[in-house]
Amino acid sequence: MNQQLIIWDCDGVLVDSEWIGARAFTEIIQDLGGILSVEEVYHALKGGSIYDSIRYVHQNVSVPEDTDIEKMYRRRSAELFEKELKQVDGVESVLLQTGHYRCVASNGPRIKIFENLRITGLKSYFPDESIFSGHDIKKFKPEPDLFLLACHTMGATPDRCIVIEDSVHGAEAARAAGMKCYGYSAETPAELFTAKGATPFRKMEELLQYLS
Repeated sequence: MNQQLIIWDCDGVLVDSEWIGARAFTEIIQDLGGILSVEEVYHALKGGSIYDSIRYVHQNVSVPEDTDIEKMYRRRSAELFEKELKQVDGVESVLLQTGHYRCVASNGPRIKIFENLRITGLKSYFPDESIFSGHDIKKFKPEPDLFLLACHTMGATPDRCIVIEDSVHGAEAARAAGMKCYGYSAETPAELFTAKGATPFRKMEELLQYLS
């Protein structure tokens, strides 16, 4: 097959979930006696895995032995996402106007990806078989394994893949996989993407120009 494949990250690129997720973790930390702000948590956790986030909680607050932080986060974030989650501004226009072969590769669990795409009305653009989760292979960005899995499963080769990311971890994973990366810099400084070999863009309209 070897068509040109666009590999989309989910959180922060398709769905505007990063700040909501940070808020959920901030509330958990505060419930456990911590005093971190949403801004601090957001910048510390952006682009990482749930395991990075759990370690962060343990580093910043005294947690009882029997505390299931992941369960707390999944419950709280799901409630917030259902009420507040929206598409990233302009992304559906890009999906409508690009006929490229595409898939999603996210550090998040598969059920979370499905639900977030459903809530925002984007699920129809990504069939089940085009969704890849780091949890399925226990490999997370910045490791390249997830992107390479998506690439090979979808019948492409790395040199024919374009990755759309919003985190430095994602840009690092794309470079390690030998793939071209465009970095959505609405929340991440453009120079951080440039340093990782990615091309930054600030609005989805710009991305459409690149892909066209």
